[in-house]
Amino acid sequence: MKYTVILSEEAKADYDEIFDYIKGYDLTIATNYTDDLLQRINMLSDMPFLGKETADNHFRRIVKKTYVVYYEVNEGLQTVTILYIRHGARKPLK
Repeated sequence: MKYTVILSEEAKADYDEIFDYIKGYDLTIATNYTDDLLQRINMLSDMPFLGKETADNHFRRIVKKTYVVYYEVNEGLQTVTILYIRHGARKPLK
């Protein structure tokens, strides 16, 4: 059964920030990278437990090159909520 993938408002803002940042260097690269990132996120619809659990076991995470996507799975509602997307060099939010 497919899960519904939901992007939180914060994740949407993070996604837009990533695009805008990379676009400052090259629009084509920005488009390709964010399209690939979205494909990776949408894979969670079929494989919600693809990512590793975080150290505190509250969330899961997947990595796309230098960015880390943090999400939570609700098995009862069959949803995957993307919480935020951070550059790997930054400290994760709590």
